[in-house]
Amino acid sequence: PFGWSFSLTNLFGGGVKIENTANVVEKVKKISQLTTACYYEEYVLQNRKGVAEEKGLFTKSVDTVYYDIVLTVRGTVRAGYDLSKMSEGDITISGDTINIKLPQPEVLDVISNPSDYKIFEEQGEWSHEEIVALQSEGKIKTLNNALQHNILGKANEQGKERVANLFTAMGFKQVNVTTTAVPTTTLVIPTTKTPEGITYGDCNADTKINMADVLILRKYIAKWDVTLGPQK
Repeated sequence: PFGWSFSLTNLFGGGVKIENTANVVEKVKKISQLTTACYYEEYVLQNRKGVAEEKGLFTKSVDTVYYDIVLTVRGTVRAGYDLSKMSEGDITISGDTINIKLPQPEVLDVISNPSDYKIFEEQGEWSHEEIVALQSEGKIKTLNNALQHNILGKANEQGKERVANLFTAMGFKQVNVTTTAVPTTTLVIPTTKTPEGITYGDCNADTKINMADVLILRKYIAKWDVTLGPQK
């Protein structure tokens, strides 16, 4: 789960040999992202939407019918180091001793496969775009949970050991790894788009303009028992 999958032989050459600082830095930077901690979560997402539907044969009224959807999604957060940010000043070599200063750990990726979900309950019709939008909220939830579980701190702890093992395999007898303090992180707050003032054409005030609004407007003009604005 820590992404330690690259080949030391392919990266640094066939035999074990100690090179100068500049060469070592360039080869380390080629690793680019180094994953040292992962957070896995399967979460439940739920959403509700209101749809204007005509009710009754003679009452001529329009009611808002609410439909729910409940699904489970798997998410993964990868954390570690962006080694491409390292410079020669972060690595010093003296004989068979190497001193390494790692950059700050960071979240490298938040993964949620759009096709990897299970629907437990679905009322009405939900488009693929609506489900993807719901999954985006789930990715934020997974990221926040990973941060609360100190994924960056764990990436730092495990990264120190793994980087030491890497350079020991390169032939260094003494490997001194210094980590950088975990950055202060703030949780990501999902934003919900709320219309300001009046949106012309949005007859049921659901922030969408579609055939439901056309239906309400026609009935309103025909003096049916309907009101413009949020539907009860």
